[in-house]
Amino acid sequence: MATTGLLSHYAADFAADGKQLKDHQQQLQQEVTRLAGRAVRLSDVSVLGWSDDAQVRVVTFAEVVDSLRGYRTIRQYWERRGKTWQIVYETALR
Repeated sequence: MATTGLLSHYAADFAADGKQLKDHQQQLQQEVTRLAGRAVRLSDVSVLGWSDDAQVRVVTFAEVVDSLRGYRTIRQYWERRGKTWQIVYETALR
């Protein structure tokens, strides 16, 4: 998936570990370039939801890249914005 396609899922007010969307965009571009041609699969996916002022889903998954050792666990917070869902926060747990 191209970086533009990935970024369409991120909210304009996205933040992650002190980084804003612009900084995260650079990190995503580097990752897409580094993983070009390798299959990436998700496993151990969980989706938990709650509603307060906003509809939010907490999505946790293991990201496994073919030909690389191990995996990393990602947690994302998705918020419903109008008719779409967007990532508002993301962090690597492992």
